[in-house]
This record gives sequence, C-alpha cells and structure tokens, in this order.
Amino acid sequence: MMDNLVRRVERLTTARAQQAVRTVAAKMAELVRNASIEIDGSQVVARGRGLTKQWLSDPALRFLGKQG
Repeated sequence: MMDNLVRRVERLTTARAQQAVRTVAAKMAELVRNASIEIDGSQVVARGRGLTKQWLSDPALRFLGKQG
C-alpha cells in the first residue's frame, strides 16, 4: 500500500513539475522578442539574437523562474 502511495506522489510531483516548466516557457515566450523557446527536460532554453541585452534590461526575465 505504501508503494502505491509513493508511486502516486511521484507521478503527481512529476506532472506538477512539467506544468511549471510549461508555464515558465509560455511566459518567457510572451516576454522575449525574436527568440526560440524550447523545453529540454526540466529546463527552458531560449535562443536568439540580443537575448543577453534584453535579459539584463528586463527584471521580469531575470526573475521569471523565481515567480510562483
């Protein structure tokens, strides 16, 4: 019985983590202009020209992963 509970909690935790990653990716796509946003496992990867400059000037991007 305990094993079933542990497996269920692991599934729920994994689903919640995946949803959080998708939420961050969607928000980043809204904030970042001219960038490619990809999900790589549990990471959100942004690629494009001028990202560093935009990241430095926009506090919403710097603290995006810390919201929640």
